[in-house]
Order: sequence, then structure tokens, then C-alpha cells
Amino acid sequence: MKTQIYRFLVLLTLLAGSVSAFAATSELDAVVRHCGPPGAESNENSPINGQLQRTLIYRGVLYLHFEPAPGGWGFTTAWNNHLPMTRAELEHRLPCFNNAMQDADSTASSVDPTIASQTAVNATNDATFGIPHFGLIVFLTVTLLVFLILPSARQRQLEREKSKPVEHIYRKPNMDEYILPPPRPAPITRNFD
Repeated sequence: MKTQIYRFLVLLTLLAGSVSAFAATSELDAVVRHCGPPGAESNENSPINGQLQRTLIYRGVLYLHFEPAPGGWGFTTAWNNHLPMTRAELEHRLPCFNNAMQDADSTASSVDPTIASQTAVNATNDATFGIPHFGLIVFLTVTLLVFLILPSARQRQLEREKSKPVEHIYRKPNMDEYILPPPRPAPITRNFD
């Protein structure tokens, strides 16, 4: 997976007008002569093609990659941290690079046979991200979606109660409570006088 990502980045770099991977010979020596010694340097296998590559790091963020070429080390790509750079961007950030490439084109250094025989020790990849972690991410995403999309039992119960028709229970009024009893007739009294 990592190799495919690196290949895509290199293809993107080349398509974006990056510097050609087939550079002139002794370019590493010319860059060191014109730009000074790098802040850091490393030897490793290229993640793109598996060949030995040397990386010069200038200003802590400019990574210049070189691979063995017939006359020494040839320039391949430049990166600003993790972003590929075009040659114009590199020359803008590191003006001495243009002079170094012109000098490398005009002079040919002797072939150093030890460069071709060098091998790099494979760096151990401590990153454990892979298919198991990808599976875990997918599982957690599906679980999260299930809990977010599917309503909880309480929400389903409330929805069921809302959807039931409401039964109104009316009490039949007792009319006896509201009707006054008829008045009692007054007792008839006769007056016999």
C-alpha cells in the first residue's frame, strides 16, 4: 500500500512539472560544492524502485534525493517536507541549486566504482498500520454509523406511542347531579273559619 502511495506521489510530481528523474552525472557533488554541506544526510533504499538513494536535507525541510548514476550520484526529486517540489520551486527556495546543476552538466567527474557496489540497510518500519488497523477502522466506523443512524429503543418506543391514535375517554355526565329536584308542593291547609 505504501509503495503504491509513493508511486502515485512520484507520478504526480513528474506530471506537475517536477525535475526529470534522469539527471546528469555528479550532481550530488555539485550541489554540495555550490550549496554547502547539508544539515543532514541519509542513505536508504528508495521506496519507489528499491534502489539505493542518498538524501541531502537543507534547512531542515528541503529533501533532495539522489540515486546512483554512471558518473556519481544523479538528482531525482526534491521535497518540501512531504510535498513534492518542481524545479522552479526548488531553485526559488535554494538559489544555488541552479548553479550546481549547470556546473554538473558542464563537468564530468570520474566514475566512483564504490558507489555502484554500496547497499543500504533496510530501515525497520516501526509503523504498524496495515490491514488489521484498516479493518478496525472500518468496524468502528460501521458501529458508529449503526448507533447514529438507528434510533435507540427508547426513541422507537416514543415514536410508536406518537403514532398510535389517541383514545379520548369521556365521562357520561350524571344529569341527576345537575337537575334540581322539583319543588315540593306546599301542604294544603284549609281554613275553616
